Amino acid sequence: MDEARSGHAEGVPQERPAKRPRLADSVTAASAGSCEWAQVISAVQPAIVALKVTFVVSFEDEQAAVALGTGFVVDKERGLILTNRHITGVGPVRALAIFDRHEELEVEVVYRDPIHDFGFFKYDVTKLRFTETAEIALNCEDLCVGTEIRVVGNDAGEKLQILSGTIARVDRNVPEFNTVYNDENTFYAGAGAGTSGGSSGSPVLNKSGHAIALNAAGTDGAASAFFLPLDRVCYTLKSLREGLPVQRGTCQASFLFKAFDELMKVGLLESHEHRVRDKKKAATGMLLVDAVLCEQKKLRPGDILLSIEGQICIDFVYLESILDSKVGSSVEVIVCRGGEELTLDVEVLDLHSLIPRSYIELGLDVVHSLGYHAARKTHLPLDSGVYLARPGYVFESLGCDWGSLITTVNGKATPSPEAFVKAIEDIPDRQYFTVHWYDLRDFRHLP
Repeated sequence: MDEARSGHAEGVPQERPAKRPRLADSVTAASAGSCEWAQVISAVQPAIVALKVTFVVSFEDEQAAVALGTGFVVDKERGLILTNRHITGVGPVRALAIFDRHEELEVEVVYRDPIHDFGFFKYDVTKLRFTETAEIALNCEDLCVGTEIRVVGNDAGEKLQILSGTIARVDRNVPEFNTVYNDENTFYAGAGAGTSGGSSGSPVLNKSGHAIALNAAGTDGAASAFFLPLDRVCYTLKSLREGLPVQRGTCQASFLFKAFDELMKVGLLESHEHRVRDKKKAATGMLLVDAVLCEQKKLRPGDILLSIEGQICIDFVYLESILDSKVGSSVEVIVCRGGEELTLDVEVLDLHSLIPRSYIELGLDVVHSLGYHAARKTHLPLDSGVYLARPGYVFESLGCDWGSLITTVNGKATPSPEAFVKAIEDIPDRQYFTVHWYDLRDFRHLP
C-alpha cells in the first residue's frame, strides 16, 4: 500500500558559510559527476526549508494536528515555496518555514491544487535576515528514465538529508492512498530513493540543479519513492506570477493509463491501436475512464479515450491542458465503449468549485459540504449531505464519528451547509432532534 509521508525536522545542522559556490556554467546533465553534485547541493541548499504546519481545524479526513515536511523556494522575489498539498493542508492552517540559517518565518497558503499533491506557501522576503536568497528552477522536460537524481529534504525528521536514486519509470499510475484524498489524472515517476517521513515536498534534483519532480509518497517496507511530475506545477506557478486565477477544469471523471493488450479485453479494436501508433510511434497504451461522479451522465467507467477536441490523447498532460482551457464550456470527446465508437459533448466544470472551502462549527462539531474526493470515493452525489469532519458535543453524543455524512436533521434534508444551517436554526436550546447519517468509512447506515 502506498502511503503519503510527513515528518518533523528536529535535527540542528552545523553552521554553514553564507556564501556558496554557484553552479559552473560548464556543468551539464550529461557531464556532472560527484564533485559537481557537491556544487549543486551547495547552491540549492539555501532554497530548501523545513515546514511546520498546524492544522487549526479538522477538515475532510485531515485531523487538527501538526504536520511537518519540506518545501523549496521557486520564486525568491515573490517568496513562493512549493510543497505537497498534504503539507499545505486543505483547511485553515498556521505555518512556519525554517530556513537554512535557522530563521523562522510565518508563511501563508496562496494555492492548493484541488487534485494534484502540490501547493504553494508565501513568505515576506523582506524579513529574511541571514539566509542567502536562492531559488530552484523547475524543469518538467528533463524527467526521464535513467536520470540520476538527489532528493534533498528533511527525511525521517532529520534536517537536510540527501537521498540518491535513478528515475526508473515515468508512467506509473497514481499511488492509492487509504484516505479520502487521492491524486488522479496524472502519471507519477518512480525511483528506489528510500524516502520516508519528513521528505514530503522535497525537490527531486537533476545534475543541473533543477527540480524535475516533487517528492510525494513512498511504500512502507520498501525503497520505492513516488514523485509528482511538474507540468501542472509550472502552469500554476506561471499564473501566480502573473497574478491570474489558476483555471482547473474537470469532466467529473478520473482516468488511468492502460496498455493496449489490457484495453483489448474491454473492447479496444486493433484499428484503434493502429491509428494511435501511426500518429505516436512510441505509444504503449491509452487512457481509460476509471471512475466518474454520479453527476457525470455521459462518460462511464471502462470508456477508452480515443480523442479530445479532435486530437488523439494518450497522456495526462494534454488531457489536463485541454480541460483547464475549457472551464465553463464543453469538449468533444470520442470514446470506445464495448468496441463501439461514441462521440460525446462533455461539460467541463470548475474543479475549485467542487472542493470544500468553508465550514460550520456547532458545539465543537465541524461540518462542511461533501467534496469531490469523498463523493468520488463513495460514489455518492455531491448534494447527498454534509460531511462531519469532527464530532463535538452535539453529534458525538449520538455516536456519530468523523467521516460521517449527515443527510437529515430534525426531519429536514441537509444537501448543503446552507440547508444544514436552516435545519438547525429553529431548534430550541437543549431540545432533542433526530439525525440521519451514513458512516462513510464502512458505509453503514445508522438511524
